[in-house]
Amino acid sequence: MTKARFLALACLYAAFLLCVKIETMFFTSSIQVILRLGPWMAAMIFMHNMLAAGAVALSMLFLVCTFDVVPERHRRQGLLVLKHSRAFSAFLAVLVIATSAFALGPPNISASVIPKLILVGAIEAYGLYLAALAGLHRSISARSWAEVSAVFAAGAVLETLFILYT
Repeated sequence: MTKARFLALACLYAAFLLCVKIETMFFTSSIQVILRLGPWMAAMIFMHNMLAAGAVALSMLFLVCTFDVVPERHRRQGLLVLKHSRAFSAFLAVLVIATSAFALGPPNISASVIPKLILVGAIEAYGLYLAALAGLHRSISARSWAEVSAVFAAGAVLETLFILYT
């Protein structure tokens, strides 16, 4: 990858992260309205999760592309991430889910809801895992993104059903 293409990717990455930040602020500030949308809530949750997955995939792709630009002596740590990409992707997915669960403070939930939250969290973590893996392997294709979308669609529908019927 040339330095010009790398700089273009860096600008795209920065712009996308800014858009994701703005969307996240909008989403969290209007969560009470979103919760009253009924079935449309699934679409809002799906779109929010897909933006997060896009940010993860683009972040991993950007990380991999930096290995092409940096000098050889600085590539060793990056090659470790690529060598163990499945473990790194799994760790990243769990970290993102755990961080988002505690973003607004410790959750105040009943014990009967915990298994449902674990199920939805596992589905969304799997979607993030697939997105991170696609970025690390430079294999972001229509097929891989369809798999990520299907996982997040299932997670959004389950999350909506749990919210509406609990």
